[in-house]
Amino acid sequence: MVKLKDKMRWTYFADMLEDEYTACRYEGKPVDRFQKYIEEIHKINDSNKRERKAGRLLEQMEKEIAEDTGNFEEPSEYDEIQAVLPKKKKRQVQIDNNEIKERLLGAWVGRITGCLLGIPVEGWTKVRIQGFLSESGQYPLKTFMTADVRDEVKKKYKVKTIDPETPYDRTVMCWKENIDKYPVDDDMNYPVLALKIAERYGLEFDAQDVAEAWLLSMPGLHACTAERAAYRNLMNGILPPESARYRNPYREWLGAQIRGDFWGYVFPGDSKCAAKRAYIDASVSHDKNGIYGEMLISSICSLCYRKNLTMKEIIEEALLEIPEKCRLALCARTVLEEYEQKIPFYSIVNRIHKEYNENIFFDWCYVMPNIQLVIAAILYFSESFTEAITNTVMCGFDTDCNGATVGSIVGLYRGISCIDRKWYEDIQPIVCTSIHGYYEMGIEELVERTYRLIKF
Repeated sequence: MVKLKDKMRWTYFADMLEDEYTACRYEGKPVDRFQKYIEEIHKINDSNKRERKAGRLLEQMEKEIAEDTGNFEEPSEYDEIQAVLPKKKKRQVQIDNNEIKERLLGAWVGRITGCLLGIPVEGWTKVRIQGFLSESGQYPLKTFMTADVRDEVKKKYKVKTIDPETPYDRTVMCWKENIDKYPVDDDMNYPVLALKIAERYGLEFDAQDVAEAWLLSMPGLHACTAERAAYRNLMNGILPPESARYRNPYREWLGAQIRGDFWGYVFPGDSKCAAKRAYIDASVSHDKNGIYGEMLISSICSLCYRKNLTMKEIIEEALLEIPEKCRLALCARTVLEEYEQKIPFYSIVNRIHKEYNENIFFDWCYVMPNIQLVIAAILYFSESFTEAITNTVMCGFDTDCNGATVGSIVGLYRGISCIDRKWYEDIQPIVCTSIHGYYEMGIEELVERTYRLIKF
């Protein structure tokens, strides 16, 4: 039987030390000397003493000043971000208001579909995913995956149908045969929570409104990684933006990136307003490139409403909303350049896998490889919803997060008509969440309530 302690990942300070060490290395901080202290702390048998020492060491590493920044500019305060944005002329806004609901329906259905497709293989590597699909006759992926496969394939790929360790109130794995309605998952909790924030506080909300909404609306165990660390900080009276920075090694992971879509939904064509709301939302739990990930995705979603823009043009314009000299922008531009050079999609995927090791939990959830996979998928497959989400999931890294983001963007870009009915016709159109008061939401209701928030 799985104990509560086993479900409290991203909570114990001693468990965070290696992640903080890696986070600091990526930020260019000189932390090599701390390695021996990490090893010493892990040898302490007294758990209370171990946690006290680990907490203090986390703070020491956090406070280190970056030396090798590679000439990157990565501010975390909003005004400082605005001061270093690239100075380029934006395109004129052309929005067809008659298409907005159809686009929103595509976005919501696209997001829940991509999320659901990736859930069963979340945490699997690309090799494991593609091996399982090949040996079970499901490669290339074209629809939801089934676990109804030969016993030897199940055993080889450690296929589970029950997961007692899930942090959500579901233990049955989301294989095709188990899908009834859309299950609780953090990738759907956050856009619904964003809807609640907008309805409760209005679109001029601040970071403390976001923090309050989390504490009022979402169970602590349903927050993961950076969000769980921030939730812990909030409960200890540490408010934004310090809630994102204090003893939080996950500050540049992709958790905020999965929360950006909704702010793009409600600001059609206005990427600046969308990015500002994304910034406020992200600042509760993330820092620097973790924040930029949400700002970029919200901007892309906002720009998907504009008529006659290619996906490449959308991404290029969305990049005007984040610092030009940040690591995340460099990652995105690298993929854009590869696309322009007509480098094949899976060659880009293989390059990302060489640069980041998805077998290491930090890299698997780090914003950099995941944003690149999202950018590549929407560039190469923006004309085919099915190709977009299936190829995204087959790439590995954070499959349900990336599947949801790609599905949302392509669904918004092309509308519900681009989504084959096979993806939703046999599923009840109900999104289940753990957001207080928003536990079961009909898809049409989500669309209608999102639409009401748009100011024309």
